[in-house]
Amino acid sequence: MAAKSGALIVAAIDFGTTYSGWAFSSKNDFEMEPVKVSAKTWIGGQLSSLKAPTCILIKPDGKTFEAFGFEAESRYAELCEENEHKKWFYFRRFKMALWNKDIHKDTVLEDVSGRELPALTVFSLSIRQVLF
Repeated sequence: MAAKSGALIVAAIDFGTTYSGWAFSSKNDFEMEPVKVSAKTWIGGQLSSLKAPTCILIKPDGKTFEAFGFEAESRYAELCEENEHKKWFYFRRFKMALWNKDIHKDTVLEDVSGRELPALTVFSLSIRQVLF
């Protein structure tokens, strides 16, 4: 018996400078309707979008995820209103911070307040949240 080959699903991740999102299509869906693509819908207030702002809020310990996208924007705004934001890490449009840099495992990124965290931490927490 010949082994079956080919992907059962095709997925795309757009980790953008300003907005991020993902989409996928199964082999079965593609064969039945080639333009049928499933994507995450992000909700922000009254807005519904296939992409979310590329921003992340990380707890003061510098390791724990709090929020991504629209939720990160809202939560950080609340923290600012309560003057509780100074201990938190809030990164916006951080992808371009890596542009034209010598990137290595110890590369750091600066958040909106000038505080630094390892780029690996910021990106891994972000990608995990874009996908789930």
